[in-house]
Amino acid sequence: MEDYCYYVYALLDPDNYSIKYVGCSANPSLRLKVHIRDIRGTSKRCKWLKGLFLLNKKPEMALLGVYDNLECGRNFEIKIINYLLDKGYDITNVCRWDSGNKPGFDMPMSARAKMSTSKMGHAPTFTGTHSEYSKNKMLESAKHRNPVSEETRHRISVANKGKVRSEETRARMSKTSTGRKHSEETIRKMSKPRLSMKGKHYPKMSEAQKGNKKSLGHRHTDETKHKMSEAKMGHVNTDETRQKMSESNKGKHSGPKSDDTKRKMSESAKRRWEREHAK
Repeated sequence: MEDYCYYVYALLDPDNYSIKYVGCSANPSLRLKVHIRDIRGTSKRCKWLKGLFLLNKKPEMALLGVYDNLECGRNFEIKIINYLLDKGYDITNVCRWDSGNKPGFDMPMSARAKMSTSKMGHAPTFTGTHSEYSKNKMLESAKHRNPVSEETRHRISVANKGKVRSEETRARMSKTSTGRKHSEETIRKMSKPRLSMKGKHYPKMSEAQKGNKKSLGHRHTDETKHKMSEAKMGHVNTDETRQKMSESNKGKHSGPKSDDTKRKMSESAKRRWEREHAK
């Protein structure tokens, strides 16, 4: 007898709890996670799951039976699928199985060993890095990809609104991005949209923020001030940056400064002068 059980389960529509798919697995909780991510295929099941994903919904799972060997579990799975199809239920299992044609495929150990050997040394795509050849192929493929329609963009936006990532997910994202540096070409590409926003979107953003007092009265803590000071200490702007800042500030009038502000500016300039000439 095998050391683990096989569970026959059903995926249910979250709106009306009707059965949409029947399967068999030794680990139904893991299988449910795989189903939820399985939205890129072209099968009827994948299209149904993708529709739920775009609506920010997930299928429900119900256990129909537990068996101590795979054959009994498969036989019960076949019985349920055939019954539902014969009764006209709208399930995503598209085939009617008979006694000589069973769902699922048990891969031989020799085939599994070959697959394992071929994957050895390959970094997973979600943690490793692609080769330059792979990057170029992906880039060329993306150039010919069909543009995402406005309707699809809206549905994705609605699905992601209000979604809060767990602390564990945030930690993974932070760890993945730590130490990553963009190339000069990437930085240049990222700056282009921001430069184009100056004439088109910045005036709108300025109008939208007028009268906004959400930060009024906010004061940084001493610890935050110290961190900001440490980050800026020793930083000297290049001549090119100074020239850009000068050009940007020409014609701007900030109004008269109070005596207290003038004193703070004077003290800050003195400290900066002392640091620069102490080297």
